[in-house]
Amino acid sequence: DIGLECPAGVTCLCDPCFFQNEIEIFAMLDNGTLSDSCSKMHVCGRTQQRQQISYLIRDNLVRETVRVEYRLHDSRVQALDTTVDSTISLNVTRGYGESISPGNYRINITTNTVGLHILEILVNSEQIFVSPVFVGITPRDCEEVGSHRVPNEEGDCICDGVTMEVLRHCVRRSTFFSASLIPVVILMAGVLVMFIRAKIRAADAFWLIELKDLKFPDPPEILGQGTYGEVLKAWYLGTEVAVKRAMSGAGHAGSKSGSAGRSASLELRNSGQGSLSSPGYMGSVFGNQ
Repeated sequence: DIGLECPAGVTCLCDPCFFQNEIEIFAMLDNGTLSDSCSKMHVCGRTQQRQQISYLIRDNLVRETVRVEYRLHDSRVQALDTTVDSTISLNVTRGYGESISPGNYRINITTNTVGLHILEILVNSEQIFVSPVFVGITPRDCEEVGSHRVPNEEGDCICDGVTMEVLRHCVRRSTFFSASLIPVVILMAGVLVMFIRAKIRAADAFWLIELKDLKFPDPPEILGQGTYGEVLKAWYLGTEVAVKRAMSGAGHAGSKSGSAGRSASLELRNSGQGSLSSPGYMGSVFGNQ
């Protein structure tokens, strides 16, 4: 308002005039707007792991020949703050800005590491006045991927400590192991039942003989008889034995029918050895060892 001309090196945007940096940095927000002009050694924009963040580099002098370069120092700190002392540089990512309009350049940055990262901006190989700034990277939000998922260092959404991945779903370990034990218990019970039955069959087979293994004289030789049965002479695997045959009903004592061809159920006692049976009539077998 005193009528003075703007001196060289400054831009008169208002009255009175104030100093403006030749190059400014703006974070491009998700809603399409720009952040305030970024200040040196301050946080300028935040995003999540694996999500891109873009910056607008504005050349207020609108020079024709400008090469914008960036260097991102991938770093880790204890918290997202503006301190530099706790920052340890791990590696550097380099790239160049894309001209989107006269005097405006855009750079795109993506990183997986959580923490504060140092962003340097160079124009024509020289670092600008407001550089470097900090870029804040927060852990990825994995709720959109599925429940019970947390991000790892690479930004992958993995199952948390109390769950495990089963068919692309995070299932609680206790639930998974409980469900897994049910078929195992059923299978073990089935195997145990089959084993017991097999042992019983094996034990029975030791005492059971087939009627075809008994050889009777023709005609049968009756060694003795009673009200409910008779004793017949026979040979079992070459050993002479006495076969006690229980008749199906009373009044058949002395009958010589029912020879080896008749179906019978026999019980063998060979000097104290056990028993055996075949389908049909009941009896005992006695023999000498």
